[in-house]
Amino acid sequence: MSETWALRENDIKRLITFDSKFLRRAAGYTRFDQKNNLEIVVEVKAKPVEEKLRRYKPNWLRHVERTNKKVCQK
Repeated sequence: MSETWALRENDIKRLITFDSKFLRRAAGYTRFDQKNNLEIVVEVKAKPVEEKLRRYKPNWLRHVERTNKKVCQK
């Protein structure tokens, strides 16, 4: 049901923080290593969480529209 979440600015900041911490740990870095989050994102070839959020909801809306059209046609 995350497709329908209403995200406030504070929620987005928390998701970005979580994503950064996860990627940092997955790449084997600590907070004390001299790597910024963008360098880590590029190194592990991940997309920034903001981009994922921006693309996710419109895709979900298109899916719902297609589903509704199929139901209405029956």
